[in-house]
Amino acid sequence: MKDHSEGKNVKDLPLVRTTPGTTHDGKPFDFYVQKMVGKGDLKLERIPANILGTPRDIEVYRSTRKSGFISDWKNMAEDSSYCSEYWADLKIGRGACGFRCAECFLILTHRVKADPSRHELYENVDDFYH
Repeated sequence: MKDHSEGKNVKDLPLVRTTPGTTHDGKPFDFYVQKMVGKGDLKLERIPANILGTPRDIEVYRSTRKSGFISDWKNMAEDSSYCSEYWADLKIGRGACGFRCAECFLILTHRVKADPSRHELYENVDDFYH
């Protein structure tokens, strides 16, 4: 795990995370995430609060996005007055931010392929730019 703060040994820091339950098959709910960590596709990084300007550290997974960075969305609702006619989602990361606030609906969007206690940031910024 990479740590941005000076003087801290990352191995001495406790992980900041939720404890996943298990699937119907008895596997840990984060089995897919752990498989990706083992393959090196996800790299754990702690970002200290003093860099973020927030009350506490967060941990994120860094990865490389392999597909499109922009998802188009066109409003198909009959009453489009509540939302823009069109918008595009810029794919720079996915998942909840990592603070694990009880009120956050993004934590509830957790599926087997994402960790609800850590955000995933795509680090291939040059690909995004192009």
